[in-house]
Amino acid sequence: MRSGAAFASDLTLLAIVAGVPELAARSGLQVDADGRALVDEYLRSVNDERIFAVGDCAAVPGARFACALAAPQAAHAVDTLAHLIEGRKPEPYSLRYVARAVTLGRKNAVGQFTRPDDTLRRAYLTGRTAVAIKELASRGGKYGARTGSGA
Repeated sequence: MRSGAAFASDLTLLAIVAGVPELAARSGLQVDADGRALVDEYLRSVNDERIFAVGDCAAVPGARFACALAAPQAAHAVDTLAHLIEGRKPEPYSLRYVARAVTLGRKNAVGQFTRPDDTLRRAYLTGRTAVAIKELASRGGKYGARTGSGA
């Protein structure tokens, strides 16, 4: 570690979010302390409702940095845009978690199920089954975070 501190462990996993692109801030949108665009309940910029922000670039209340969030949020943004074009009222985005997962190479992973508020359950999966579910979640499949619009 940069601080010089040492920690004893049998296994250490380090996950790094490389950072949020500066595009939102440079574009004049309101951002949070991490540089993520502030959004309303429909995932639209609080500065301009024509602009949607999703994934790690959006400051969605309750959302953590996770690859599994981008696709469901994007699907919800598309649904919202379609509703608006058709003159219908869109539904607010509703974040509900299903699991947390860590891929350990191409053939192994650990996935632990969560409650919708992201608190952990005791149930978990390992091995190739966990890898398959992690891949589905990363691609926005049915095992990823879900939105209120059924995306």
